[in-house]
Parts: sequence; structure tokens; C-alpha cells
Amino acid sequence: EEKFRSITEHIHDLIAITDTDGILIFASAASNVLFGLSPEAMCGRPFMEFLDSSVIPRAVEMFRIAMDRNERARNLELTMKRADGSTFVGELNGSDYYYDGDRRGMLVVIRDITERKLAELLLKESETRMRLLSDNLPGGMVYQIDSGIKGEQRIFTYVSAGVTRLHGINLEEAMQDAAAIYGQVVEEDRPMLGQLEAEAMEQMASFNAEVRINMPTGEVRWSYFTSCPRRLANNHLVWDGIEIDITEKKKLQESALRADKLEAIGLLAGGIAHDFNNLLGGIYGYLDIAIATTKEPAIAEYLQKTLSTMNRARGLTHQLLTFAKGGSPIRKVDRLMPFIEDAARFALSGSNVSCDFDIRPDLWQCEFDRTQIGQVIDNLVINAQQAMPLGGKIGIAAQNITFMKNEHPPLAEGGYVRLTVIDRGIGIPRENLSRIFDPFFTTKTKGHGLGLATCYSIVKRHGGCIEVESELGKGSTFHVFLPAAAETVTAVDTAEPSTHHGTGTILVMDDEAVIRDTLGMILKSFGYSVVAKNNGAEALDFFRTETSAGRKFSAMIFDLTIAGGTGGKEAVKEIRKIDMAVPVFVASGYADDPVMAQPAKYGFTASICKPFTAGELAMVLNTFIVTEEKAGGDR
Repeated sequence: EEKFRSITEHIHDLIAITDTDGILIFASAASNVLFGLSPEAMCGRPFMEFLDSSVIPRAVEMFRIAMDRNERARNLELTMKRADGSTFVGELNGSDYYYDGDRRGMLVVIRDITERKLAELLLKESETRMRLLSDNLPGGMVYQIDSGIKGEQRIFTYVSAGVTRLHGINLEEAMQDAAAIYGQVVEEDRPMLGQLEAEAMEQMASFNAEVRINMPTGEVRWSYFTSCPRRLANNHLVWDGIEIDITEKKKLQESALRADKLEAIGLLAGGIAHDFNNLLGGIYGYLDIAIATTKEPAIAEYLQKTLSTMNRARGLTHQLLTFAKGGSPIRKVDRLMPFIEDAARFALSGSNVSCDFDIRPDLWQCEFDRTQIGQVIDNLVINAQQAMPLGGKIGIAAQNITFMKNEHPPLAEGGYVRLTVIDRGIGIPRENLSRIFDPFFTTKTKGHGLGLATCYSIVKRHGGCIEVESELGKGSTFHVFLPAAAETVTAVDTAEPSTHHGTGTILVMDDEAVIRDTLGMILKSFGYSVVAKNNGAEALDFFRTETSAGRKFSAMIFDLTIAGGTGGKEAVKEIRKIDMAVPVFVASGYADDPVMAQPAKYGFTASICKPFTAGELAMVLNTFIVTEEKAGGDR
């Protein structure tokens, strides 16, 4: 009895005995703490009196079942009532009480678990909050992986709903096999990821990694992992981590890197193209003059063919100029159709490939450089044709599309025209998709790797973007997005005139002797007197002298940049302080600023790109110089 009494008086749980009617016949000293009553005060009272009324029916039923089945009542959670009316959550364990072989009632042990229940509630709330936060992590997921004692297994003990977005599998599939997700990592990235995990496990430190993921759909995306290992009490190694989709970020990084490459190449290409264009300008000039002066039809024919061949050389320099700093497109608001159709048909002339067009009739107008966008269509169509060596049809579609802010990075909010070129050819290997727009990257034995890089640069400088989808054996689809024009214009006749006639003096300024020579001869054939100067300073001195003497100029043609001297951009500022009416044209094959695209903004009447033919020069002069013949016609 002494031993029993010592135990019951010092234990924090209440030990109580009831008779068969549920009347307390014994209570331990813990009754003072749990119920605010002494053991003597509790004895003689019904046990149910100390239960909250809301749980009495359930308690009666549980006790009845336990006694009928001669079973123990285990871990019953009941709301109990103290003497002062306050309540607490009690955990009850009970069994039949026998004395001398007869059932005399129930023996129960009651423990106050209020604090434990509160802790469980807080833990559950914390888990719910954790689940809500992790399930709604934008573009990411939270996970915990148990990798065993030695890291020999991969089992998710927790994974958020983002696993579906990031890996294309549901939570149940992920929980069954975490290794399946590891298997989605692109094979080339696995050694790097494995090495980082091994180093982190050795040092018990976190690691970060960027890897490519093969989605079940065939898409390849980028994921950023940050994970940290720790040991549990059972010595199991677990990894707590976060995975975030960084595909769009990588696209932007690749776009910026590609732009840097283009910029670096542009510095080289621009200089080469500038010098080459000056040489071509001389060749064009001499060929034009030779064609105009020869009296031999056969020679004229050969010269004309030579001039046509030179157009291919000019096209190559235009590609190089696309990379050059300041090679801004000379854009005009116009309709893309039928221009795109004509460019595509011309590119395919003589081949075994034809085009199917799906052009929306309400297509928006765009502000674009016809030469450069024509070059884009030419490159894409020729690539599609080369991808189908056995022939076939290329699909070309155009439609209007509107993007909201951040809906389609890197495009800004607004309206666009989407041009789509589709082939059913050999397709592009997945590993090459991210590189096809890089300068000098090509898989063709005779390719130079400038075609798609040129397309990328042209479209980017128009404020748009170009994208590709491809699957080996099924073909490729290129999408070109061009910003829609804010204003529309009516179509005008852009046919090139063949001749021009004028009088008076034209001042020519260029640092290349061959340009001064050939341009002078062409202008003289138009009927002008020509004065040629080597740089802007000489041209300004001559202009001031002639103006002071009362002599006027019919026009001026200035080179934009002069190495080590005053160029046309600086010279025209001084001329406009004296004469705002005289036509001043800027001519250049390459420039460090967008003067060629917006000549009027810098004081010029118009621009003409080197190299140019006599016919192209005649078109510019006919547009902006009022000759006596033209003035008479106007009257």
C-alpha cells in the first residue's frame, strides 16, 4: 500500500477508480492540479460530472463498448471540466477494475494534453501555411528527399504542387519515385549535378545548380536547384531544397549574349563593309558610265550582267552591315503583302518547292525596311527549301496578334504581325536549337553561318523577335514578330526612274577618290557641274565662298563620316545656319549613328545607301530636286 500510495501521489497523471455505476471511489493526488479538487472531494461523485457536456454521449458509448468487449479504452481525447468551470483536453486510458476476481468498476488514467494539442494545432497550421506557400511558389517547387544513411536512395518525404508544372507529373507519381525526376535531367548535365551533390554531402553545405530538364512533352527547360543536406536522428541523410523554373531567364541571357556577340562582330563587319562598299561604289559608277557610253551592244550586255552580278556582292555587304553598330533599318510604314509573297516566290524560283500562303486579309501595316525584311524572308524560305531536298510545300502564314505586358518576353506590350514559315523537312536537332541564331554557326557543308544570325539581328532592330520550333524528321517552324505601325499609309508607286536631267552645280564631299570620281561623272551625265572636296572642312570653306559671291548650289552630296576629319553630319549643321533650302543628301555604307534612318532629324534632305547605281541616284534627285522641266510640268 505504501508503494502504491507513493506512486499515485507523485505521478502527474490522475489515477482514478469508479464502481460499476461510474461513481468515483478513488482519486490520486493529481486531482488537485487537474480538477482543482482534493481526492476526498472527488470521491463519491459521478465520473461523468467531470466531463464537458458536449462529450458525455461519446464517452458513455466508448465506456460501454470497452466494458462489453472487455477491452481497454486507449488514448481517448475528451474535453474535461474543472471545479471552477474551466476546461482542458484530457487523454484517457482505462480498463476494467477487478478485485478478488469480480468486476468492481473501471480503472482510468487521465493526462492533461492541452499544451500538446495546442502544439499539434500550431504545427498543423504551420504545415498548412508551408503547403500553401510552397504550392503557390511562382514557377517553382519545394521538396524534401530522404536519401537513406549513405545516400543510396531517393524518396520524397515532401514535395509541393509545383512538381506538376516543373516536371509534368502529379504529386502521387512524384512521391512514389523521386529518382524519376532526377532521370529527367539532361544526360550531359548529370555528372555536374552529381559532383555538386557529392561535395555538398561531404561538407554538409548547400549547393546551387542550373540544369536542363527533359519534359514529358519533349520540351527542354532550365531549372535552378538550391539544396542543403542534413542528418536526422535516425542518421538518414535528407535534402531540403527549392527548384525554380529559369527557362525565360536563360532565354533572356542567351538573347543578351547573342546580342553581345553580334555587337563584337559588328565592329569588325562594319569596318570591312564600309571599305568594301566604297570599292563597290566605284565599280558601280564605272559600270554605269561604261554602259551609258559604249556603242557595242554585246559589250553593254556583258556590262549589264556584270552589274547584276555585283548586286550579289552588295547583298553580302548588306548582311555584314546588319551586324554593324548603327546599322539601323531605314523603315517606312507599308503593307507586308504582297511584298512577302513576292519575296518568297522569287527565293524559290527554279526550285522543286512551292509555297502555300495563309494571309489574313486584315493584316496590320508595319514600319519596316523592305530590303532587310526581304532578306529575312529570303533566308528563311531558302533554309526551308534546303531542308526539303526532295521537294514539297512551304507554308507561309501571317496574322495579327496582341500581347499584354510580360505576356511574351522579350516583346513589349502591343500589337504585332506574326509571320510564320513552316517546312516539312529534316528538322533541327534539339541540341542545336539554342545556337542556330549564333553568328557563324552552321551545320551545312557550304554554309557561312550568317543567314539566321542576320535574320535575328534584323528582326531585333525592328523591335521584334524571331523564334523556332523543330522536331527531327518532322520539320521546322519559324515565327517572326514585327511591331504593328501606330499609323497607316496608302500605297505609293515606288518604281525606280531610269534617268534624271538637271542643271547647276552639285557639291560632292567624300574622302574616297574613286567615289568622288565616279559620282562626279554620273552627275555630269545628268547635266550638272560638279565640285568635289575631300572632307567637310574643305566643303564648308568652298560653300561659304560661293555663297558670299551670290552663287547657288543645286544640291550637295556628303559622305557621313570622314576618317580624321569633318564629316557630313558636322558639315550640314553649319550649312543649315546659312541656307535651309538647299538639298543636302547624306551617302554612306556604314555609320555609327542612325542618321541614315532619320536624315531629316539631322538636317539632311534625304539619305542614299552606298553602293548605289545611277538609277537609284536619279530616283533620289528626281524626288527632291525641282528641275526646270519638272517645275514647268507642275505649272
